[in-house]
Amino acid sequence: MTQHANLTNPFVRVDARVVLYEHPTGWSPDTYARYEEATRRVLNRSFSTRTGQLVRDAIRRPVTIAPWPDPSVCNADANALVRRDALRRGAQAYYCADIPATPIVETGTPDPHAQTGTGRGSDAVVRFTPRQWETGICTIFGNSPGGRSDEVLLHELFHALRVTVALRDCSALAGGYDTFGEFAAIAVTNMHSRELGRPLRRNHGGFTHVIGAERTYNTTEHAAWTLRLCRQMPELTRRLSRIPLSVCDFNPFLTVY
Repeated sequence: MTQHANLTNPFVRVDARVVLYEHPTGWSPDTYARYEEATRRVLNRSFSTRTGQLVRDAIRRPVTIAPWPDPSVCNADANALVRRDALRRGAQAYYCADIPATPIVETGTPDPHAQTGTGRGSDAVVRFTPRQWETGICTIFGNSPGGRSDEVLLHELFHALRVTVALRDCSALAGGYDTFGEFAAIAVTNMHSRELGRPLRRNHGGFTHVIGAERTYNTTEHAAWTLRLCRQMPELTRRLSRIPLSVCDFNPFLTVY
C-alpha cells in the first residue's frame, strides 16, 4: 500500500515495507496501512509552511520514508542508499553518529573505512515512525523545541535532500551541533517552527531553547556556518531568504542575500 506523500512531488513517498538494516517485528498488512496513513498526515503538516514547501520542492530524486525499526529507541534518521554518492566528489566521509558497540565518540570524525565521494547524489531512505513521537516514547519531547513529529520529519527530510545532491556533511561542528549537517537541518527546521509560532531549537544536544544572540544566529560562528550553507545550497537558501519576516520572524539567510 505504498502512497505518494504529496502529489506535487512524486519523488517523496511512504512505504512501510521498505527494509533498511532492520525492520520492526510483528507488523501486519493493517499495521503497514496505518503507518502509511499516519506518516502522510505528518508530512502534510511538515509541508504546510513555506519553508516545508521549499524543502519539498527541492527534492528531485527518490526519497522513501519507512519505519524506524526500534520502538524502544527515540530516534529517526536519513540514509543514503549509496553512501559515497551522497558526498561531494573527492570528499572525506565522516561518522554521522556514534557506533553503539564502542565506548568512544565517533560522530564528526573521519571514517577510515569509507570511500571518498563521487558527487553523484544518492537516493535516500528516511526512517521515521509517527507513533513514537505522538503517543510513544518520544512524546516527552512533544512540547520542546523541534520535538514535534512534523519538525522531526522535516529535519530528516532536509538531511535526505542533502544526500540526494551529494552534500552530506558530517564533519564535526562546535556549539552542541555535533556536525555541520545537523546545524543545517536545525536552521531550516527552525524556520518551519517559527512559521507555526513555535520556539527555536538551540542545537543537536537535545530539544532545548536557544539563548541570547543565538536567537538570531547573531554570533561569529553562526554567521560563518550560515554562509557556508548558502554557498553549498544557493538556490534553496536564496528562496528561503525571500520568506518575509511577517511570515517567519527567524530567517538567518536574510543577512546573506
